Amino acid sequence: MNIDINEENFSEFSNEWSLLLNSYKDKTVFHTYTWHKVWWDTFSNNSDLKLLSIRNSDELIGIAPFMIKDKSLSFMGDTNLFDYHDVILLHQSNIIYDNLWKYIQLLEWDKCVFKSLPNYSGFLNFFRQIDNKDFEIVICEEDSVPVLNLNNTWEEYLQNLNKKHRHELKRKFRRLNDTNKNIKQYFSKNASTIDYELTEFFRLLKLSSPEKSDFLTEEIESFFTKIFKALFKENILRLYFMEIDDTKVAACICFDYNNVYSLYNSGYDTNYSYLSVGLLNKALCIKESLELNYDKFNFLRGSERYKYSLGGMDQKIFQISITR
Repeated sequence: MNIDINEENFSEFSNEWSLLLNSYKDKTVFHTYTWHKVWWDTFSNNSDLKLLSIRNSDELIGIAPFMIKDKSLSFMGDTNLFDYHDVILLHQSNIIYDNLWKYIQLLEWDKCVFKSLPNYSGFLNFFRQIDNKDFEIVICEEDSVPVLNLNNTWEEYLQNLNKKHRHELKRKFRRLNDTNKNIKQYFSKNASTIDYELTEFFRLLKLSSPEKSDFLTEEIESFFTKIFKALFKENILRLYFMEIDDTKVAACICFDYNNVYSLYNSGYDTNYSYLSVGLLNKALCIKESLELNYDKFNFLRGSERYKYSLGGMDQKIFQISITR
């Protein structure tokens, strides 16, 4: 192998990035050019871009989307908006990671913090193996990511739930259906109404809890608006609403990407809490992903109780800290 690592800029790298992802089996929406570019344009502030291309001769085989801020080297973005990070590499080879690590050591940093790495990450496993006495390397578990494997029908999915959870979910659906109201769940498909529907999503997000209301700052809302509209155009965004008598009472954002449905964020009107509209809206998203014969439903980071009541099984993400 003839490994060559170079620094790139966003404006000249979009096509190569997208082509590389086409061959990357573990891709998520958080690995895309779009997610990184919109984040960088919104939040980079005084950060120094270190967007590294990894080539074997002239062939692009990897991307390391790094940045440096306050003498700390990290992946672009943080855990509040990125559920996964990684070096995007087509060929898992210690030779390539060793070359990347040597390049990283030449950069000006006091500390590296690489967050949100899945357990299967080759980058993570490289640092699990190396013995380098010149650096302090600490690897720790960062968070849980509940994931539901999809290989059955809706009825089989219900039967596979814990008995208590199955009973509760069926009871909640009966209670909702017994209201004799007009109940509808759908996702946004009309480009002409996406601005209004995003406004409704933000309204429901704020209503659902004080924590979510505080989280949705003007800057975060600006990022969400840009990224969601970009992903809508790419046919990745699924903005689901539940309506009762034509009133939007619950909403959630899912990403339809790489044969996986990923639940990113949600909100609901607490005046309808007695009908469990937030939970049931999510359950209907699972039902749709089953009907589409997808591989997985990913609840993404966080150990909220509802994720396990809907059948999620824990996977872990990890963090690497390196000090010179």
